[in-house]
Amino acid sequence: MEYMYEQLQQKWQPIIEHSDLPDIQDSHKKSVTAVCLENTEKSIKEGHNWQPSNGLLAEAPTNGLQGKMFLEMFVFRREI
Repeated sequence: MEYMYEQLQQKWQPIIEHSDLPDIQDSHKKSVTAVCLENTEKSIKEGHNWQPSNGLLAEAPTNGLQGKMFLEMFVFRREI
């Protein structure tokens, strides 16, 4: 299991250690962040996109745009 966390941290290192984001010192927090990023990527690829809507869960379009927008806005911190 530890090996999996190390692999995920390596995969997501460019985001986890991005200079525009706060530094994560705690190794457990890095592992959790890497797992969250991995789960988000899997969910987007599977088409389980979400869309914020008045604080309630709502169905999102199935064309994959919401997933791309999520990555652009929240992961890469870009304006859409």
